[in-house]
Amino acid sequence: MHIQRPPVLAAPVLTILVTALALIAATPGAQADGAFPPITNPDVVRECSDCHLLYRPEMLPAASWKAIMGNLGAHFGEDATLAEPLRTDIEAYHVSHASDVSGARQAQKFLKGVDLKNPPIRISATPRFTRKHDELDPAVFTTKDVGSKAHCNACHREAKDGLFDEDTVKIPGYINLPFGINIKPLW
Repeated sequence: MHIQRPPVLAAPVLTILVTALALIAATPGAQADGAFPPITNPDVVRECSDCHLLYRPEMLPAASWKAIMGNLGAHFGEDATLAEPLRTDIEAYHVSHASDVSGARQAQKFLKGVDLKNPPIRISATPRFTRKHDELDPAVFTTKDVGSKAHCNACHREAKDGLFDEDTVKIPGYINLPFGINIKPLW
């Protein structure tokens, strides 16, 4: 009786498969986190990016956005008051896309660990932000090239497109190595 063995992949075929898998893994859609959904409300894009990075509504829960939008006269040290119809429209957009409302993958990551009874009003106070930035020297956020935790686009070079993956991070003044390794040069 002869036992038939399954065919063994020839080395060239195996090489092609490994190369194809590596290329698929390297594409932007296969990155660890992926981009946030685009913001589709032109009023939100215009008004919210006029003074700062266009933060994604999925980064905070609805209660946080209600608190932020309800106090635009004291918006993180600035007067960002808007006419009432426009303010309610922008608030409604943020609330309807908030982390506790949206089913987007990124929204669920930002919602994880948030105390909805006492939600943060700063993205930098969310558990996800804290967890993702805890290995950094706090001095990084006070350098002249970064300025504060609110200036995501200082290090996240594709933040304007909603992409905050570690692969796109370049910390000013640091040697940026693969796998999120950043070294402050001694010279």
